[in-house]
Amino acid sequence: MSGDTIELGLEDGGRKVVVRPGSEILLRLPENPTTGYRWSAPTDAGIELLSDGYAKEMGAPGAGTERIFRLRVNEMPPKDLNLIRKQEWEPESTPDASFVLRLSPD
Repeated sequence: MSGDTIELGLEDGGRKVVVRPGSEILLRLPENPTTGYRWSAPTDAGIELLSDGYAKEMGAPGAGTERIFRLRVNEMPPKDLNLIRKQEWEPESTPDASFVLRLSPD
């Protein structure tokens, strides 16, 4: 399984995903940067952020898009991958969404 790319989205939140060191995860999450609410880039130990970008806009200017994270698993799980969507510049900001994956070797 090493070297495989696993494509996931918001609908996969909460599920268990089998990975090995070297597995890559392509994670697509809905985001509208103009609202100020952005997904936090994963900073979990053992997970390397390879890229962080956006899909093309889905409609009119100011409309939502997808935030795309490409990640590599460098250490054996099990562990949880946690992301939150909030206004980063507001320290007291309450997240408006969260996303969790349970990474497991089997």
